[in-house]
Amino acid sequence: MAKITPYFERRHLWRERLIAILALINLGLVFFDLGYLYGRDFYRQTIPGLIQLYDPIKGIEPHPETENYLKRVEALEGKLAETELRSPAIENELAQMRLLGLQILEDNPFAAANKSHTLEKIKEELRQRTGEPFASNAWMTFWSSAYFESVGWQPELVFWNEQIRPLIESNYSRKIGKFGHFIDYFWLLDLPFVIIFAIDFLTRIISIKRRHQELNWFEAMLRRWYDLFLLLPFWRSWRVLPVLIRLYHVNFLNLEPVRAEIQRDLLISLAAELTEMVGVRVIEQMQHSILSGEALRNLF
Repeated sequence: MAKITPYFERRHLWRERLIAILALINLGLVFFDLGYLYGRDFYRQTIPGLIQLYDPIKGIEPHPETENYLKRVEALEGKLAETELRSPAIENELAQMRLLGLQILEDNPFAAANKSHTLEKIKEELRQRTGEPFASNAWMTFWSSAYFESVGWQPELVFWNEQIRPLIESNYSRKIGKFGHFIDYFWLLDLPFVIIFAIDFLTRIISIKRRHQELNWFEAMLRRWYDLFLLLPFWRSWRVLPVLIRLYHVNFLNLEPVRAEIQRDLLISLAAELTEMVGVRVIEQMQHSILSGEALRNLF
């Protein structure tokens, strides 16, 4: 089956290939943005610089409650290096760590970021470390001078920094705008692409209108209806449709098997519908002939 390439693509192939590449890059950026929150923990471990760049775009910042707890641990570690374990200052800090820890267990500041499973992981790690069956008891035991004396505070803080701290650091909060929605600046990244796609869309519509004077502007626009997905600030995942079509038109992607299969299915469906319509019409005519007596007259 011969491939049908629009006039605009045949005349400006180099330009169409450039636009198709930009559309593909934009689609990749869209899907990256849609999956960023789900893959953020992976990026933290493999590409930590990436989250430093992209977190502000999604309005992400460290959660104040868990961030404060980590700072308190750092302060305690500094004091332990300078002061005796049983000193009043250390006892006071440990009491604060226990109190704030119980508050974290109660408030679950991980829930807003859909990371309650991370808190469960922290509980499990502390239960295994201290041998306590309940998370609250494990937290209380871990941050006690008696426990530090029995096992040594240095290895316990090494355990904390290597096993627990990364889990707590993965928590975050998102800024909320004045309309009650999470702040998201992705539209600023998307805007240059949308402007390019809008100019390209208008150019195509003008070209179609000039070559088909019988069409009005709305009808000309309908010839490229799928390109509208490149301009909408919502339903961004639907941009995959115009991107695939553009890649197909500039010979970057072979969709002929898919196109042939769709046409075959349409023809089969149409043939089935026509067969059903003809069958129903024949039965209706036979019923009419029998009821009117015409069939009997033809037989005799």
